[in-house]
Amino acid sequence: MKKTYLTHLKNMKRKTIESSFGISGKQGKDGTTFLTVDPSNGHRYAIKLFKNTKSPREIAKEAYMQEMAADYGVAPTVRGVSTSEKFIVMDALKETIVAKAKREKWVSLPPDYKAMLYALCVRLDRAGVVQNDGNPLNLMVDDTGRLYIIDYGFANEISNEMHAKRGSQPNVALTLWDFGRRLKHYKIKNDIQLSILNKYQKNNTFKDETLIAHGEKLLNGVAKPQAKPQANTMPLSVAKSTDKAVVKATSQVSLPMAKLNVKTVIKAKSRRRPTTPPSRTRPSTMHKFGGNSKKISTLKKATFTQHAKPPALTLKERIQMRVDRHNEKKKQSLI
Repeated sequence: MKKTYLTHLKNMKRKTIESSFGISGKQGKDGTTFLTVDPSNGHRYAIKLFKNTKSPREIAKEAYMQEMAADYGVAPTVRGVSTSEKFIVMDALKETIVAKAKREKWVSLPPDYKAMLYALCVRLDRAGVVQNDGNPLNLMVDDTGRLYIIDYGFANEISNEMHAKRGSQPNVALTLWDFGRRLKHYKIKNDIQLSILNKYQKNNTFKDETLIAHGEKLLNGVAKPQAKPQANTMPLSVAKSTDKAVVKATSQVSLPMAKLNVKTVIKAKSRRRPTTPPSRTRPSTMHKFGGNSKKISTLKKATFTQHAKPPALTLKERIQMRVDRHNEKKKQSLI
């Protein structure tokens, strides 16, 4: 019987993997992922090669957790595990959501991807796995843009104790929130975790069934996810500005966001009239409204010395302040 390419991959040695295939992304703390293609059918595989310090038990557990998630369509399918050479073979995906967002210039997570992320977390709860690592680099898409959650090195089975601590949906309470929080580090806004979590905290059985149904359609391939870039213009007549001068000056105009720079706003603000006559204005604020220049020159020095910044703390003083705050919180929690 002819040996298949997948069988060949499962029996490879560590050094052969490192010398034969290219790295996907960057080397990770726990290991490195290599990519390869089956020459017979073009199927792509990813080989996650762990460090030598990783125990066989930990590798077997991670593969098992990923298999449980893959059964519910959350993670890529595991094709093979080698605890002796310390690697897992799985189906390869196209790119991380961070790379996609950077390439397509996302400002916020598109609605279709919010729905898919929420639906994946609900699926993980059904699978009985909590992923425990909301790093946005663990969100990947395939060629169609369909979302997956990878990396189950910190994953655990959902226990009764976890239900008691996190409620009926641990991945909604923890994983969804963690992904949303850490997406901000990559300048991708995502408000879904706040809106869902606020409702879930009030009632831990809450589910946004409409959003889940939409996410399920996208995950099952019934609809293709759309990642439309944000429009580069906005009607300034509805701008949420407290500066009436800016709103009035631009109420009938729709400008490209790139042209609405700091100089435009400052110029509009400079046309404001003082709300009180200069003679009735406090001396410390007369310079703001163009009061008596002689009084300004005499009061200038006093004004700045009055509001002088306190001296910067040393590193030792800052550390001591943190320790004191921590001890104070500890005392309050004990009370």
